[in-house]
Amino acid sequence: MKRCLDLAQNAWPACRPNPMVGALLVHRDQIIAEGYTSPYGGPHAEVKAIGGAPEDALTESTLYVSLEPCAHHGKTPPCVDLILEKGIPRVVIGCRDPFKEVDGRGIEKLRAAGLEVTVGVLEEECRWQNRRFMTFHEKKRPYVILKWAESSDGYIDRQREGGKASQISSAASSQQVHQWRADEMAILIGGRTARMDDPSLTTRLVSGPSPERFVWTSTDLPSESTLHRSGYKAVQATSVTEVLKELYDQGMQSVLIEGGAEVHRQFLEEGLYDEVRRIIGSGSLGKGVEAPVIDGLPDTETASGSDRILTYLNTL
Repeated sequence: MKRCLDLAQNAWPACRPNPMVGALLVHRDQIIAEGYTSPYGGPHAEVKAIGGAPEDALTESTLYVSLEPCAHHGKTPPCVDLILEKGIPRVVIGCRDPFKEVDGRGIEKLRAAGLEVTVGVLEEECRWQNRRFMTFHEKKRPYVILKWAESSDGYIDRQREGGKASQISSAASSQQVHQWRADEMAILIGGRTARMDDPSLTTRLVSGPSPERFVWTSTDLPSESTLHRSGYKAVQATSVTEVLKELYDQGMQSVLIEGGAEVHRQFLEEGLYDEVRRIIGSGSLGKGVEAPVIDGLPDTETASGSDRILTYLNTL
């Protein structure tokens, strides 16, 4: 199953909105074929693994797959039907698929046909890998990541009414942030931040898709702004819950929230977030806009150039 997880990672992010899945076939203690989810609309991991295996070995093989095989017609036929058609006798599944069209039906159909089915192998790791997909279908909202950069003395910017924002993070951290953007389906900032900073919110420093850009604002951005020219969607909402409902309704499985301070404060107060990624720069500002406050110790801490990146997981 660890190998399935490694395979699945190769599918990200081209497979979105489908989950990343890895599959392999074992025959007489040897892996004979492997596969992972194709870009959206293409064959699933199980189909690719089965297609790469010798036909005469399938009836004596075990299929390992990180997520429950689908049992419905979507962009492709049900993987369960192919498994049954090929006579594969045993299936080992990492975790159940919460998507309403699957949600245990694949497991039930395999067992009803007499297959030996094991579920829950490395379940926690399998669910974590597809945490965006799981959150979207189980909690009916996007997976929420709050991100900010603060100086060594706890400020995210100087007090200002115009001009450029203070440069706090290192070049390495800036590149890391662009990779984070590529990993998420949406990015959100508040209207004041959009007007003050005039950001592009792209992934120009890395190779990867730019996220869908959202601005929490009650009025349109100026026509000369970068986001107005490149395209964005306004979210007119009065609460964090309404913001997340709007993103959910538009199919956004995850969102990276980059500010500003008031937007972060509201998400933190409501507890409606899954991760906080806090970049602490090496320089100080002396005074300015205070960084958001998060309680508890970080779950991880890593170095990024001259910065530290602290990650907090919200497990409530």
